Amino acid sequence: MQHAHSQSNDKHNLHRWELGLVATAAAIIATPYVLPLIGVGDTVLAANVSGLCSSTKGGLTQAIEGVLGKTPYIGGMLSAAGWGAALTSGAIGVAGVLIGDYIHKHYDRKGHIQWGTVIKYAALTTSVFIALPSILSGISMGVAYLAGLAGSDALFAARDVMASTIGFSGVAHDAPTGLAGLVPHLFTCGRALLPAGLAIFASQKSKPHSAEYDVTMVSPAAPSRGVPTELAFQIVDKKSGRKIDESELKVLHTRPLHTMVVDSSLRDYHHLHPKYDPVRKAFVCQFTPALRGNYAMWNDFTVKGEEQPFYLKTNIGGLHGFSLPTRVEHTSRAEADGLTVRLTSDQRLSANSDAMLTVDVRDKAGNPVTNLEPIMGAYAHLVGFSADGKHFIHSHPMGPEPHSNSARGASPLCFHVSLPDCSGVKFFLQIQREGKLLTLPFGQAVAQSKAIQQQQAAGTALVSSIATGMGR
Repeated sequence: MQHAHSQSNDKHNLHRWELGLVATAAAIIATPYVLPLIGVGDTVLAANVSGLCSSTKGGLTQAIEGVLGKTPYIGGMLSAAGWGAALTSGAIGVAGVLIGDYIHKHYDRKGHIQWGTVIKYAALTTSVFIALPSILSGISMGVAYLAGLAGSDALFAARDVMASTIGFSGVAHDAPTGLAGLVPHLFTCGRALLPAGLAIFASQKSKPHSAEYDVTMVSPAAPSRGVPTELAFQIVDKKSGRKIDESELKVLHTRPLHTMVVDSSLRDYHHLHPKYDPVRKAFVCQFTPALRGNYAMWNDFTVKGEEQPFYLKTNIGGLHGFSLPTRVEHTSRAEADGLTVRLTSDQRLSANSDAMLTVDVRDKAGNPVTNLEPIMGAYAHLVGFSADGKHFIHSHPMGPEPHSNSARGASPLCFHVSLPDCSGVKFFLQIQREGKLLTLPFGQAVAQSKAIQQQQAAGTALVSSIATGMGR
């Protein structure tokens, strides 16, 4: 979860940069209209700058208008930067966002090309690209006006620099007359920006909500080996403090909420489905610990209106002061109920990468099993916990899912997984055959990133230093 918080902060910083750039550009564009009102420069200087800039072309602005002018059928309208450009910009941007979001929601699948996202951002880019000549030309005029305040030589020098870099639009600019000229200018040179801005606004509104949730225990749990333990907890919206009930969760794989409980050594695993208690306003479930270690639970759920699932970890305690060390031994073979199961991958497992895992299930005679029964809307469930306890993986077999309880799946099963930055993952495979639910463990080593290697090296050096000091 710390990783998710880091991403959130990065997004906030990105928004600050975006707002800062937009505010700076707007301030520069508005200078010939606003500064004369506060006694800096005058309308005569603004008119002179407008005349010079209107007769000067070239730069990036002209290059973009040249590209737009070659667009089939509507090139003339686009290069003229008139109302045709504004309407075209809006139609491409807004329609592209709506169509892209629809395709992404209904057809895009993880592990494949996200065509909906491609269409959405291609439309946004095109919309902004159409509006750019007006924006760039306005910036050039503002910079030239600011240079004109320093003298005529600076004005001509700035005009020459702007003409060869940012450039000026091919559309003539009317001489501004203070603040009264700013509004007409926005409707002539900046009108293509309005629908582009509308498209960007629609894009922001279409993104998944930036909601954050937390899990709080209603009553303390004290897992003890062999003793049934109740887990009662609430899912809380961190921003509003509102408690989420079962009706607000999407039903995925026959359940609105999947709770995975595992001990600190990653040996004792339980896949639970809590029920909502309206009296206690909490989700409640039970499990019986098989070990004396500390336990944690991962809740896997998707809130209605959200596109992505949430994976929330909560420590639920155990024997005070006692914690079994994490064990992720590399194992690719498991046996249960007369079945032999092997786990292989299409490549060496590496941190921060995707991989395809293949599960081969065979009977006593060595034949591939063809009568795997549906469990929770899939022919198998593969859950993984990283060795550092920070990451969780939940995957289902590729291909068609069972359409009824009478449907049967066949070996081999393929799982697409995204591996976190860790040294190993403990997987638990759940399959069902002839009414028996089997849970099989597999430990998989993961090639670590340099950051993890450096952290482990530093930890080893620290332990060695302490041991040396104690020896003295």
